[in-house]
Amino acid sequence: MKNSEQDQERNKFISSIIESIKMNVNEFMDNLANGEKYETTIYKWSINLFNEGKSIDDAIKTVHKRRMLFVVNSTYNPSPHEEYSSQRNHQRIMVELESLPIYLNLNQSQKASIQNTIDALVESKLRTHSGIIELVTEIIKYNFETNSWKDKTSNKSRKKFDSDDNESSFLLKFKNYLNPKMRLNETLLPS
Repeated sequence: MKNSEQDQERNKFISSIIESIKMNVNEFMDNLANGEKYETTIYKWSINLFNEGKSIDDAIKTVHKRRMLFVVNSTYNPSPHEEYSSQRNHQRIMVELESLPIYLNLNQSQKASIQNTIDALVESKLRTHSGIIELVTEIIKYNFETNSWKDKTSNKSRKKFDSDDNESSFLLKFKNYLNPKMRLNETLLPS
């Protein structure tokens, strides 16, 4: 088999696996290029399964089983590279946000609240850089720009939105926005 044909076959194989774990192929490849642990692990498994000559269906089943075992048995300690990557991601988000008029128009307490939100989102590693920017701008629009929000909320409830306690308050307020990048396949869970 020619190298180009084998490369195309391998790319199709890997793309099928990526799509089966409900991820965008381009986003997966960007994260892989940035050295993200999850994507690197899935990619290595996929390459090994391709080299073993597994069918796409068998490889998908194997990857799903391994993901379950990995999640269940994981005692995760971030590497220095991952910590640097998180810090860099945080910096990129702040640089981009500071160029947006919607963020610049906020007062200091609102910016502090948004900063806590960003910290929680970056730490959770559930969203990409662009996803965090999009979510934060929506939060700003919903919470700080609409006069109806200011008029309808009492001081007591406004304190809930502007509280400075920690990221857990954010997670409670916006838990519907925090959908993980992946969803575990329910067919693999024991009945």
